[in-house]
Amino acid sequence: MRIALLGAITSLLLAGCAGNPQHISVASSVSTITPTFKLIDLRPDIEKHSDRSGSGGMEERTLGDDAISPSAVALLERELARQGNPSLAGKDLTLVSLLVTANVIAPSVQPLYGAAALGPGGVVVGSAVGYALQWAGTRPKLSVLAGVQYGGKTLGAFNSVQVSLLSNPRDALESALELTARDLIRAIAN
Repeated sequence: MRIALLGAITSLLLAGCAGNPQHISVASSVSTITPTFKLIDLRPDIEKHSDRSGSGGMEERTLGDDAISPSAVALLERELARQGNPSLAGKDLTLVSLLVTANVIAPSVQPLYGAAALGPGGVVVGSAVGYALQWAGTRPKLSVLAGVQYGGKTLGAFNSVQVSLLSNPRDALESALELTARDLIRAIAN
């Protein structure tokens, strides 16, 4: 019975570690860099609000301004300033798209290990371990799609980062925004 309870607790802990993002808050203690450029937010309203959709065991969450604090726009602007202030100085950038999504695969309720293979005492443990492994495999993937207009062109960047068991959605979002800002700065420079 203790082993079954331990397996169930392990399953729940791994599920919590999967970092199923519904709201992401980034520490405000991160130093602020004043941008030398202007970022004008002209995103469609649909990208500013959170939403959910799903099919076939997959759920996609759009994380709008209400789900990310500070907003994804503020975080992208901060990252653009951190990486590209000198090269972006004096430029007017129009943000036409900034879509942050989390794709989560729903865990299955089928145990990975069969009762016949483990015997009467191992069924519960095998099932608990199986559930834990399935939860571990359901880590969400955070994706950032950004579109900026500059110089008469629309420039885009897309990055996707898996939330690891040892990190959290905030770390994945910061990583995806860092890569997105890098790609946008390169596109603007060309």
